[in-house]
Amino acid sequence: MIIDSHMHLTRKLNFDVKKNTDMKLGIPEDTDIDQLVGWWKEAGIDMAVCMGQDMSRIWGNNFGEEYVLECYEKYPDYL
Repeated sequence: MIIDSHMHLTRKLNFDVKKNTDMKLGIPEDTDIDQLVGWWKEAGIDMAVCMGQDMSRIWGNNFGEEYVLECYEKYPDYL
């Protein structure tokens, strides 16, 4: 069994536009979970460990913890 043991999911609405623009990081696009799972399956990855992280103190966002839960609910046997 092959497990991707560390990945993050991002959702655009979870980012503080002002803070991220000031830092010149830009705002990332949403992670397309269907496309990502498809790529993993094509690569022979059987499961993935998905992480949410509260970054409100540093970046003014919660880094998509709700999105992690939504993706887990969509792919409970994979994530």
